[in-house]
Amino acid sequence: MSAAPLIVSDHALLRRACMPVGRVNRKFRTVAARLQETMIAHRGIGIAAPQIGEPWRICIVLRDWKPGLVPVPMFDPVIIGWSEKRFVVDEGCLSFPGEAIPVERYAEVTVHHMTGAGTKVQTIFRGIEAACAQHEIDHLNGITFHMRGLTT
Repeated sequence: MSAAPLIVSDHALLRRACMPVGRVNRKFRTVAARLQETMIAHRGIGIAAPQIGEPWRICIVLRDWKPGLVPVPMFDPVIIGWSEKRFVVDEGCLSFPGEAIPVERYAEVTVHHMTGAGTKVQTIFRGIEAACAQHEIDHLNGITFHMRGLTT
């Protein structure tokens, strides 16, 4: 499998809410595999389906697990819990190359999602991984980081 072309700039697809997967099947696992290849090719830490022109609620967040980095594909992810603590991160986005915008994010989020096997799970993300998960789920909801950026 090879990397897909990225949807860049303020393309209409990036401002549209994605459709639910409902049930994970071969088609959606293929989309996730293409997402992963594209994320790796562009040295990202996360990516969402609309960034490669797919209208589905699928995203990937890279996690720092020992002994190395592990991609976590999420199908139909929903943030179901968050910490009171927040932090500001200079966020970048593969679809807006070279840009970084300060965005306030929750320091910890709990995400309910399906795995590639279709199992429903909850994953807790902290720190930069939490910011990345929020950023990718924003993409699935048609929200770009420009809409969340802090104004000074």
